[in-house]
Amino acid sequence: MVLVLVPLRCRSVTSFELLRLPIMTSLGTRLPSRRLLTDGPICGPLLAVLAIVLLCSVPAQAQSPSPVTTIQNDNGDTRLQVNVDGGLLVPGAFGSATPADSIPTTGQGTRLMWYPAKAAVRAGRVFDIDPLIAPDYNVFWDPPNVGDYSAAFGVNTKASGIASMAAGNRTEATGEHSVAIGGPGQSESEITSASGEAAIAMGSFATASGDYSVAMNRETRATAEAAVAMGNFSRATAFAATAVGLRTTAATANSLTIGASNDKNRGNDDSDPFTGPLFVAGNGTPGTPSDALVLYPSGDMTISGSLTESSDRRLKSSIQPLGDGALQKLSRLRPVRFQFKNQSTHPAGDQIGLIAQDVQKEFPALVSGKEDDHLSLSYSKLTAVLIKGMQEQQSTIDSLEQRLQRVEKEQQELAHLKERMARLESETGHSFLAGLTKSGTGLLAVLVVGLLGAGLFVRRRL
Repeated sequence: MVLVLVPLRCRSVTSFELLRLPIMTSLGTRLPSRRLLTDGPICGPLLAVLAIVLLCSVPAQAQSPSPVTTIQNDNGDTRLQVNVDGGLLVPGAFGSATPADSIPTTGQGTRLMWYPAKAAVRAGRVFDIDPLIAPDYNVFWDPPNVGDYSAAFGVNTKASGIASMAAGNRTEATGEHSVAIGGPGQSESEITSASGEAAIAMGSFATASGDYSVAMNRETRATAEAAVAMGNFSRATAFAATAVGLRTTAATANSLTIGASNDKNRGNDDSDPFTGPLFVAGNGTPGTPSDALVLYPSGDMTISGSLTESSDRRLKSSIQPLGDGALQKLSRLRPVRFQFKNQSTHPAGDQIGLIAQDVQKEFPALVSGKEDDHLSLSYSKLTAVLIKGMQEQQSTIDSLEQRLQRVEKEQQELAHLKERMARLESETGHSFLAGLTKSGTGLLAVLVVGLLGAGLFVRRRL
């Protein structure tokens, strides 16, 4: 019992009452109490309170809440304890093979079951839906299907993996540390299953068979290690692949497929699961798969539509026209044919393009990156420079056309003058000949006289 001296009320200065407090023994017996009264003045300005505690014959467990109900086995081991405050304790022995620690019951039934030998718990119901259709749900809570440290709740759930958990309706967590939550598909045999190590299956007829895989929502499949399938009827069949959406498939390692009914990255376009597309955005239908965008490990990308960039004037400031001389600068660029050194991360085969360092000398705004790093070239921005060069070239062409028109006009005028001169010469020649014809006799006489004079001159010389 315990004796405690406590102050009750003041009489002359201070009075104390010595109480023997009631104590509950381990057997639940209440000991009687006595009251002792002590009067008398206490000298001094301070109030002194003296407490003397006398412990005698009180068991140690009397200091904790005493159990209201306990159930023990034949060996005197407590197997159920309900405390005053409502606490519940159901101790057991893990791994024991003694009959007292064996599974409480087997077969079909509705029950809440604690299985100490495997530190497992079951709550709900197991029963065989159709004897002709596998699996046999009657044995889902039998020892072979109960994993150590596992838990199963609901209807026909099985948690046979170590530290696994199954909850819902017809779910199976057979992999170590796996989790299966949800419900079945449309048929009796379509269950939600997590068979991979640390796999997670959640939803309706979801399957996570790869280690560390995740399958969520309706009829999704994550069959490879670290694969993730989410949505409706999605499939992730390669290492660390992710498929999200409606009927999407990710069959390339480390790839991501989104959208609906993709065409590429389905496993039918490349036999090597490590060289297929990295990212696919599907936009097809179940009967007509197609892709809006496909990105490959080499960096190549294909799109089914057009690529546009923000270019609204209202989004821009400090708008200035490009300076002159673009055509001359473009003429100094050197288009080349080349191959990338690492064709596993860049496009393979012959390529056509420009060298970023060459372009940087003429158009620095088109090149990104530092000198000690790999440079990149914006071919889309090059379009503006090409347009400026074309405008300058067109201006030159227009000037040359004007000069050519003037030359052609001058040539036409010159030809016209030549025609007029020819006509005049022709008219003048005809008049001269006509005059000679009319005066033929006189002309003949002149010719004869001339010949005679020439003869006489020659004779004199001789």
